[in-house]
Amino acid sequence: QRLGQDLVVEPVVAGRNVTNLIAIRYSSPDRDQVVRVLSKLPEAYLEKHLEMNRRPAALGYFRSQAESFEQRLQEAEQQLEEFEKRQSSVSTEAYRRQAGQKLADLEKQRLEAEAAIREADSRAIEWTRQLGALPATGPAKREVESSPYLLRLRSQLLELENRRSQLTFYRDIEQWDRRIEETRQAIAGESARAAGLIQQDEPNPLRSAIEAELLRNQVVLAGLRARRSSLLEQERVCREQLAVSRLMAAQDTRRLAEITRNVKTAEENFLLYRKKYAEAREAEELDQKRVLNVALAEGPR
Repeated sequence: QRLGQDLVVEPVVAGRNVTNLIAIRYSSPDRDQVVRVLSKLPEAYLEKHLEMNRRPAALGYFRSQAESFEQRLQEAEQQLEEFEKRQSSVSTEAYRRQAGQKLADLEKQRLEAEAAIREADSRAIEWTRQLGALPATGPAKREVESSPYLLRLRSQLLELENRRSQLTFYRDIEQWDRRIEETRQAIAGESARAAGLIQQDEPNPLRSAIEAELLRNQVVLAGLRARRSSLLEQERVCREQLAVSRLMAAQDTRRLAEITRNVKTAEENFLLYRKKYAEAREAEELDQKRVLNVALAEGPR
């Protein structure tokens, strides 16, 4: 304490600027004491400066932080590698494109089915209109054969033609041809005498044809409507799959961004603390070798 009363420590000022020099003055009646004090003070200052600026715990802290972030970096890189492997084996984007293409094909088929349904409906309307304009029945003349003799002649003709087809000798064939011709002439004469005409109402053949077409159109129309229902259901399932694939793609994108961000953050922190650890280790070695940024600019006098 008595020493401190006579000790003056102040910064060196050059003009208006304060330098990084410290001036120490000490006055005492004892010349030897002045020399001892001014010689001892730089050593004491250097020791205190070393003690105050040394950070032995910082070296361990920076090392542990560097090791921790190195482990995090390895874990993040492993997650990124596993994610890329999974993406290469099952590509969400390819699945989404496939679902989109399938949906487009289904929509095209549904539109074609709907166009066919509209066409079939138009045909059904037109045929229904035509049916309303056509009568259900119409007059028709029909020949009525009432002669038993004529029936016998025709049966005989069939028998003669059958037997004639089995003959091979030329003269026999001529004989049977004459008999067949005679029988045909007899049939013609008897038909002219015995035939009669009656008139009665019969179903309209045009109406029957239109009804058949209308029935066929109804069958086709039912099949087209069933196909449209099936396509609509397939479209619904495909839209759900497409929505799921888009959601999976968005989740994969967010997951990839998160993993990439973790890798980048871990790498930056690892490099930072490794640098700090290297600086702290270098500073520790310099301190141990007493290599300081403080020096005695001018000895005591």
